[in-house]
Amino acid sequence: MEQQQPTDKTKALYDRLPIFSLIAAIISIISCCNPPQQLLFGVAAILTAWLSRQGRPLKGMALTGLILGILSVICSLLVFFQYMAAMQIIDDPANADLVREVMRQYQALFEQLEAQTQP
Repeated sequence: MEQQQPTDKTKALYDRLPIFSLIAAIISIISCCNPPQQLLFGVAAILTAWLSRQGRPLKGMALTGLILGILSVICSLLVFFQYMAAMQIIDDPANADLVREVMRQYQALFEQLEAQTQP
């Protein structure tokens, strides 16, 4: 079988994939406060970096996009598991007094800040 030669259109697409990978990785790192969005852009960065290979080793923007994408996926999973652990601690009836005390301290802090900002 003969290998098909890439057309100009597909070559242009594969030349742009490392750029898309880097952009998606940067967006995923910036969106660290929103784990689902960070996970989505991190996976997109990994996939576009991998697709840009075309049998060659990764280099430049594609490699950077891949590394940042992997880091952002790991960070989003860590934040998610931290959130789940905090929810379990809050839902435990044995910690009800601790949760009430933390909420009382937050309320006192907000009241103090509000009193300072009013003339």
